Amino acid sequence: MSYNEFNVSAGAQSLAAARNNVMDLSDEEQVLAAANRHVDDARRRIGALTQHLERYPAGGPPAAEGEALLGLLQQGLEAMLAHRDAVEREVKRLRDAERSSSS
Repeated sequence: MSYNEFNVSAGAQSLAAARNNVMDLSDEEQVLAAANRHVDDARRRIGALTQHLERYPAGGPPAAEGEALLGLLQQGLEAMLAHRDAVEREVKRLRDAERSSSS
């Protein structure tokens, strides 16, 4: 199991555990807002590191270490996006259920 697969799996398990504690639409919307902030922050960090790496010659030690870090940040972003997508699906499900129960 890759790092990314582990994080997605752990995120899905924590969502399932949280749902057992009956998270409502408002709770899920707060989780979604936090997930969006995390994604935005990760993208800013990746952008800043990418700009920083452009100052170093390719293949030099600082560039190699920075590129390795960049790869880890990108993997983390992928996991965050997968988590956010799962939360978005849950928010949609709860909104649909709320609409159908009020009809």
